[in-house]
Amino acid sequence: MPSETNDRTLKIGLAALSVLVLAYSLVIQAEILFGLLLVFAIWSVYLFYRLVLVLARIASALEQLARQRVEDPATTRTTGTTEAEATEATATGRSTDARREPDREF
Repeated sequence: MPSETNDRTLKIGLAALSVLVLAYSLVIQAEILFGLLLVFAIWSVYLFYRLVLVLARIASALEQLARQRVEDPATTRTTGTTEAEATEATATGRSTDARREPDREF
């Protein structure tokens, strides 16, 4: 995963390239639509790259969860909760104790 500085540098570089492409297409070729199409293509490639990075992070997190469950399967079975309840409880920061009364919102 790129650091914040590298990502910011990449965005600044793409923005500068976009401005140059738009200036070239407007001043030299006098076709703004061509420049907009090129800028759209440049940023589409960047967004696809970011999507791949996010999907890789999700995959590695799921692999880590699966590895933890394989190494210690007793932790999910002794609490009496289903996997969906455990996932929801983890996401909301609640305990997975099945005997505890659920939190009430007023």
